Amino acid sequence: MLVTVARTGRVLNLFTPDTPEWGVRDAAVALRMPKSSVHEFFTSLSRIGLLRRTPSGRYRLGWRLLTISADLLKGSGFEARAHRIVAEVSGHVGETMTIGAWDGLHVVCVASAAGRANGYSVTPGAVLPGHATALGKLLLASLPWETVLSIIGRFGLPGCTAMTVQDVTAFERQLNSIRPTGIAYEYEEYTAGLACVATGVYKRGDLVAAVSVTAPVDRMRVRREEFAAAARGTARALVRPEVRSGALRQARP
Repeated sequence: MLVTVARTGRVLNLFTPDTPEWGVRDAAVALRMPKSSVHEFFTSLSRIGLLRRTPSGRYRLGWRLLTISADLLKGSGFEARAHRIVAEVSGHVGETMTIGAWDGLHVVCVASAAGRANGYSVTPGAVLPGHATALGKLLLASLPWETVLSIIGRFGLPGCTAMTVQDVTAFERQLNSIRPTGIAYEYEEYTAGLACVATGVYKRGDLVAAVSVTAPVDRMRVRREEFAAAARGTARALVRPEVRSGALRQARP
C-alpha cells in the first residue's frame, strides 16, 4: 500500500504549470517505470478523477483535485477566518493581503484581498512560484538548502520578469538574509511594478503558512516597515483564539 501511495505521488508530481500534460511513454521515461505500470496508474487515477484523459490520449490533472483542495480548506475552518482577516487588514492598510501555504513544490494561495489602492489580488487555489514571490522565499527559507536545491533542480529559476532572481548563489543569499529576521521582500520579481513583503504564520512553533502585503514599488519603499508590521500582525491574528471583531485590532501595526 505504501509503495502504491508513493508511486501515485511521483505520478502526480509530474504535472506542473510548465509540463501540464503527459503521455504514457514520456511519463514512463521520466519516472523510470515500465510503460505498462504507468498506463495502469494513469487509468486508475483517471477513474477516481485525479487525472483526466484528453482527446489526444494524453493526461492532465483531474478536476477532482480542486474539490479536494476546497474541502480541505473549508473543513479546517482556516479558510473562512483567513479570508475575513485579510479583508479587514487590507481595508486598513489599503494594499493587497495574501496568505499562502507550501504544498511541497509551490506556494498555493489560501486567501487574498485586493487593496483599494491597487486592486491586485490572487485567486484562492492559484499556484505561485516559490523563487519569485516574497511568500515563496519566506517559506523556502525554512527548508534545508539541500531540499531547495532539489526543487531548483526540477523547476529551475524561470524568469517571471527582468528582475526575477535566476542565479542559484544569489537566491541562496536571499534565503540566508530572510532567516535572521523572518521577513522576506521581493521587488518586481513576480509582477512588474509591484513589490511584496511576507512573514511566517507559526502554530506551536511550526511554520504553517505565510502572509504578505503587496503594493506598488514606490509605496513599498516608503512604507515597508509599516507593511511588514501589518503582515506580522495578521500572522498573529490568524493563530490567536477567535475573537469577534478583534482581528483588525490584533493585526494593526
